[in-house]
Amino acid sequence: MPRLLTPDEAATLLQMKNGKTLVKWAREGTGGIPAHPLGEGKRRIWRFFQHELEAWVEGKRGGRAASNGRH
Repeated sequence: MPRLLTPDEAATLLQMKNGKTLVKWAREGTGGIPAHPLGEGKRRIWRFFQHELEAWVEGKRGGRAASNGRH
């Protein structure tokens, strides 16, 4: 079963200080971070699936590796 993470749990997985930046990215749609809003309006609660974050990180690594190989 997919694991649903809080912003702070997701930040820990991504080796970040806290989840505030992740929530900001989710609200702004920055970087394609896979995030899921719960609720409506400004008080949405954001959650993150562990497997989606892991795939997102791998995609970022793959993009960097391909980019580095071209230069």
